[in-house]
Amino acid sequence: MNNISVSYHRNILFLLSFVVIQIYVIKTALASELRQYDNEISQLEQSLTEQKQRMKAQERLLEEYRAALDRQSGDLDALKRQVQEKAVQESAASAPHANGIPRVQPASLPGDRGAVAPVQPNGAGRHGATPAASKSAVAQSTSVQEEKPRERPDVPLIVDRGGVLLRQGEIVIEPALDFSLVETNRVEVAGFTVLPAILIGNFDVSQVERETLTAALTGRIGVTDRLELEARVPYVRRDDRETRRPIGTGAADDETVDIDGDGLGDIEFAAHYQINDGVGRWPYFVANMRAKSDTGTSPFDVDTDASGNPTELPTGTGFWSLQPSITAIVPTDPAVVFANINYTWNMSRDVDGFGDIDPGDTFGGSLGLGFALNEKLSISMAYDHIYVLETTQNGADNNSAFHVGRMLFGGSYRFADRAAVNLNFAVGVTEQAPDIQTELRVPISFRPFN
Repeated sequence: MNNISVSYHRNILFLLSFVVIQIYVIKTALASELRQYDNEISQLEQSLTEQKQRMKAQERLLEEYRAALDRQSGDLDALKRQVQEKAVQESAASAPHANGIPRVQPASLPGDRGAVAPVQPNGAGRHGATPAASKSAVAQSTSVQEEKPRERPDVPLIVDRGGVLLRQGEIVIEPALDFSLVETNRVEVAGFTVLPAILIGNFDVSQVERETLTAALTGRIGVTDRLELEARVPYVRRDDRETRRPIGTGAADDETVDIDGDGLGDIEFAAHYQINDGVGRWPYFVANMRAKSDTGTSPFDVDTDASGNPTELPTGTGFWSLQPSITAIVPTDPAVVFANINYTWNMSRDVDGFGDIDPGDTFGGSLGLGFALNEKLSISMAYDHIYVLETTQNGADNNSAFHVGRMLFGGSYRFADRAAVNLNFAVGVTEQAPDIQTELRVPISFRPFN
């Protein structure tokens, strides 16, 4: 019995000791947490106090800035009044008198056009500044700004006779498709007219459709920031259809003749040089030289039938040519105005069976406007005109001179950082010009040397 009582008391003491220890541990942990919370609250209070102090310092600084601005505004007003009073006095002293009354001429204030020298935050320039010194400073600043080269515009031009050039080391590969259509009605008459409505003799009426599809690959490289070289290799497909009915010969049905031809066209080479940097509000001037070869099938080398009529169409002109030109580009944000004048020298050569053939040289010019609608999309419009001189055969004129005029419309969309798509349209406005011409180009640029 005594053993049970002792064991019972021991268990009670053990439990009481365990409870006291747990209470002590919990109390210690709570005290530690409370101390940590107190430290965090103290840090927050200290941070808030520091922020309040900084805000007060900023408010004091703002008050000082406001006071300084008020003083500077007062100094400017006083300077304007002094200049106005001085101008009035000088005008009154120098102006002629009419009927004994001095005539005072109005004087413009320097502050009206920004001629007063700017006020520095530390107070420099507030005292001792004269209108002449202010005007001189503004003039020098304007002169420095105008002497800096302007950034070259990045609006694609609708004409291909020289534009804004590539940067040094930049290469552009440009595949292109060009389609043109010419439809003409031709009347040939062999006879004479008795009355205005009666013709005696033979004549026929024919309708001619000429379709030309050109796939070309053009490569350009920027040798320097001012010099660019270009090469163009075309492949030409031509289809002509002539529908005619000779009248006066008893023919009852239309006669249709189809002729086609395809092959390599005339390869071209070009060089473009930017003459100036557009300083002093001058336009950019770009000098161009383009050479066209005779690699295409010549009109004198096509196959013919027994009557001498061609059975295939040529893919080239059969003559070399050189075309010097100059392009002017005037940036006027967000538009770009461009113009070009050119001359084409078609070189003569001796052709077997025809003698000396000298194709007519041409004079040309174009004027247009490009708009950058945003960073990716731009549109252009232009007018292009060429005057073609007479072609001579053995020194005698073979045909008369004629005009070729076109209205050009186009757009460009940059769908990637170094790739764009250009779609252009041309509508003929003269009889010798193509009725409609479309061109799709996809220039892709590379920088392999950077």
